[in-house]
Amino acid sequence: YVARGYDAMTLIAAVMRQFGATRAGVHNGLLAVRDVPSVLFGTVTFDPDTRRVHHPASIDLVVRRGAFTLWDGKPALTAG
Repeated sequence: YVARGYDAMTLIAAVMRQFGATRAGVHNGLLAVRDVPSVLFGTVTFDPDTRRVHHPASIDLVVRRGAFTLWDGKPALTAG
């Protein structure tokens, strides 16, 4: 859930910077903003018809050495 919250705040911050921190700015900005960096989707652009992320493609990430990296499918911890 943390990644979703981070993405939401990043998106809203980008919208407010570009379109203004008003109700109308955020409303209209969500429909117009393009390619906002996203932890979950790579980039975010909204589909104005569905009002959802356009072509969402989730990627599995893990934190290694303090940075997000693609998950290779291996368990993070091994028993031993």
